[in-house]
Amino acid sequence: MPQIRAYLTCLLVAAAAAPVACVREGGKSRPLDSKPKASTPQIPSGLKEAYRTHLALRDRLPELVEIYLRSDDPNHRDAAWDAFIIFPLDDAPNPRAVVEKIVPILEDGTDTEAVARALLLLRMMGPSAKDAVPAIIRFIRQHHEWAFEAAAVLGYIGPEPGVIPELLWLQKVSNNPMAVTAADKALGRLKVREGIPGIAMRLRSAKAYFRVNAAEAIGLMGWAPAKVRQILVAAASDDSNAVRAKAVWALGRVGDTSSPVAEALAKALSDKEEQVGLAAAEAVGDLGLCTEDIVRGLVKRSGSGSIWTTLAARQALTRVGWKRTAMLSAVLEEPQWTFSERRLIAFALAKTSRRGANAIAAAVRPGGRGAFAAMLAMREAEWNAEFFVSGIVRGLSAQGLEVHALETAEHLNLRDEKIVAGAIRILTDEHGGAALRAEAAETLGVIGSASAQAKRALTQSLQSDSAMVVDSARKALESWK
Repeated sequence: MPQIRAYLTCLLVAAAAAPVACVREGGKSRPLDSKPKASTPQIPSGLKEAYRTHLALRDRLPELVEIYLRSDDPNHRDAAWDAFIIFPLDDAPNPRAVVEKIVPILEDGTDTEAVARALLLLRMMGPSAKDAVPAIIRFIRQHHEWAFEAAAVLGYIGPEPGVIPELLWLQKVSNNPMAVTAADKALGRLKVREGIPGIAMRLRSAKAYFRVNAAEAIGLMGWAPAKVRQILVAAASDDSNAVRAKAVWALGRVGDTSSPVAEALAKALSDKEEQVGLAAAEAVGDLGLCTEDIVRGLVKRSGSGSIWTTLAARQALTRVGWKRTAMLSAVLEEPQWTFSERRLIAFALAKTSRRGANAIAAAVRPGGRGAFAAMLAMREAEWNAEFFVSGIVRGLSAQGLEVHALETAEHLNLRDEKIVAGAIRILTDEHGGAALRAEAAETLGVIGSASAQAKRALTQSLQSDSAMVVDSARKALESWK
C-alpha cells in the first residue's frame, strides 16, 4: 500500500503544478477539480491515472523540489517527499536544474526550516550536486552555525574543486566542535590523508565526543598510520562505551591484523556493552583474524546478545572454520562449553570446507565431548554428507551415540554399505534395547532398500518379541514395495 499512497500523493502534486492533469472516467478524460458522476467508480481509474502521472513526474523533479522547499502546506511537502522516494534525487535526469532550485535557499539563509530541507536534499543528491559546491562553501563562511550540516553534505558530494580545502580549513580554524567533527568525518569519507593529523589529535582528546567522532573518521578513511592504529587499540579499552564501540569498528576497517589488534578485538568480544560486542564480531569477520581467544569470544557472542550480534559472531566463526580447521576442532573439545555453544562450533566446522567436514566426522568417537553436537551439525550441512560417513560408522558402534548416528544417517539418506551394515548389526542384536532396534529398522527402511542383507534382517525381525520392533520392520518392508 505505500506505493499506492505514493502514486496518489504524486498525483496531488501534479494537480497543483499542472492544471491539465486529469483522470479517466468512462473512457473520457475530465479535469481533477470537476465532480465525477455518482455512478462511476473512482478508485480504479484514479489509481491508473496516478500511476501514469507518476511516471511523468521524474522529469519534473525540479518543480517538486521547489514545492518541498517553499510550500507552506505540509501535505504538499509530504507528497513531494514521496516522489523523492520513487525517484531518488541522486538519479535526477537534470541535476543542475534541481540545484538551481536549492541554491537560492542557501543564498538567502533566513528560513531555517527551508535551509535544513535544502541541505538534506543536497545530501541525498550526493555527487550529482557538484554544481552546488561553491554555494555551499559561501554558505559555510556566512552562516557558521550551519557548518556541521554543510560540511557533512560536502563529504557526500565528493572531492570536487574547493571541497577538500574547505574541509581542511574547517578542521583548523572552526571554533564549532560539531563543525570540526563533521569536517573530520567528511575528510575520512573522501579518503583525504591530509586530515589524519587533526583527527588523531581529537582521538586523544579528553572529551568523549571528540574521541567517538575521530574514531569514526579513521574508520571511514579505511587507513591509518601505525601511531594512529596504536591510539585506536588503546581507545578499544576506553571508559566510554561509545568510544570503545567506534574504536573497535574502526579497527575492523583499517586492515591491521597485528597481534595488538587481535588482542584488543578478543577482549572486545567479551565486553558487556552490546554495541562493542557487535562491532568486535564484525571487525573480526572483516579482518579474518583467527586466534584461540577470538574463537572463544565468538562462541560466547554467538549464543547471547541481540540477533545482530549473534549473526555477526556466527558468520565470523564460520570464516574461522574455513581458515583454521584444526584450531576450531581443538576448541570444540574444550570442557567449558554448554551444549548449545558446542553445537555452534560444530556447525561452523561442518558447513565449511572438506577439511572442516572431515574434522566433524573425526569428532564422533567414544568419549568425545563434541560427538553429539557434531552429529547434529552434520544434519544441518547436507552438502558435505559424503564426508560424514566415517563419523557415522563410528557412532553406530559407540555406546550412547547409536540412536543419533542412525537418525543422522536417515536424515542425510546415506546408503553407504558400512552404515547399512552397522544398522543391521544393531537391529539383529537381541541384547539391544527395543527402542534402539526399532530405530535401526526405521533407518534401514530409508537407506537399505538396495541391500539383500537388510531385507533379510527386517524379515527376521518380524518374529521379534517386541511389538515396537515388529511394527518398524513391517513399515520398512512396506515402504520398499
